[in-house]
Amino acid sequence: MLAAQNAYLEVVQVLLEAGADKNAAMQDGATALMIAAQNGHLEVVRVLLEAGADKNAAKQNGATALMLAAQNGHLEVVQVLLEAGADKNAARQDGATALFAAAFSGQLEVVRMLIEAAADKNAATAEGGTALMTAAFHGHFEVAQLLLDAGADKNAAMQDGSTALMFAAGSGHLEVVQVLLDAGADKNAAKRSGAITCVFGDFNGDLRKAWLWDKNEARRYYAVTALMLAAGYGHSNVVRVLIEAGADKNAAVQDGATALMLAAVNGYLEVVRVLLDAGADFLIFAAASCSNGQTPVQMGYYRLYTRDDQRAEKASGAGTLILAAHNGHWEVVGLLMKGWLKLRMTRWRWCGCCSRLKLTSMQLQLMGQPP
Repeated sequence: MLAAQNAYLEVVQVLLEAGADKNAAMQDGATALMIAAQNGHLEVVRVLLEAGADKNAAKQNGATALMLAAQNGHLEVVQVLLEAGADKNAARQDGATALFAAAFSGQLEVVRMLIEAAADKNAATAEGGTALMTAAFHGHFEVAQLLLDAGADKNAAMQDGSTALMFAAGSGHLEVVQVLLDAGADKNAAKRSGAITCVFGDFNGDLRKAWLWDKNEARRYYAVTALMLAAGYGHSNVVRVLIEAGADKNAAVQDGATALMLAAVNGYLEVVRVLLDAGADFLIFAAASCSNGQTPVQMGYYRLYTRDDQRAEKASGAGTLILAAHNGHWEVVGLLMKGWLKLRMTRWRWCGCCSRLKLTSMQLQLMGQPP
């Protein structure tokens, strides 16, 4: 195995002639053929195959020599293994195939060779992930285009509803998003469970595993679209392209949060601007219970003008403005107030107990300047 790893071809030949076990495996199941394939040692691979090494032997996790060569872009090794009859659709324990491995690492020519060899382009992992999804997630737009041209399912979804377009949008890969939209990917498909972590301005987490989470209210939001993902991660160019393609700018998760709220709560000024210019609705609440009839601006007023955080927190439903104010994103707040919100006051009154101007009534209107 050391000889295979270091491409000592003559040593490998001598050992094989002396009767060395060509299929001997390490503790993790790796064989000399796997090691040579992973490192791109073509001649060593040839010698081992000619000696009868098991071309479909698998490591404990199910990885084969073909998968290892594919992931590392060793095109000639992949060709030799395929010609020797290696199983092109063999899968690891998690369901990943050689095609998935090549797409994951952006190995365009290996992907092309595997497709030409009739590898299953829609083979899915245990969670439903496909080669197209992993290419989209990592921004390999040429690989994505090749897979789509070969007939890969553009709307295939993981168990939680995640699609290639969602992965590309959430990762900010504009070219992949455009390729998928051009191919007719469903721009309004929604996940059944969240794909982003939103903790009132803390956006992080695994696109595949996390959810939209409000730590202050201890609740989860469900159903996230490509537009929400792009907005929530601050990818303004992707947001613009999705809107131009007709994505629903007012789609809301189960508890009412929209793309505009996700952008505002994280302070993504340009995304907020794009959404507002597109006419995104600012009157949608992030919580379903609004029994007192208060609007997002009224809640924002409590925090911005009275600094009454307690009263603001008690307001049922979190609107876009207060979410932005909550995290101190004052440029976003200013844009919201100046560009598309205006309070029409029927009357101001002076409150002697707190020495502040307060409103006796408020009504939302599209206007230009705050009071």
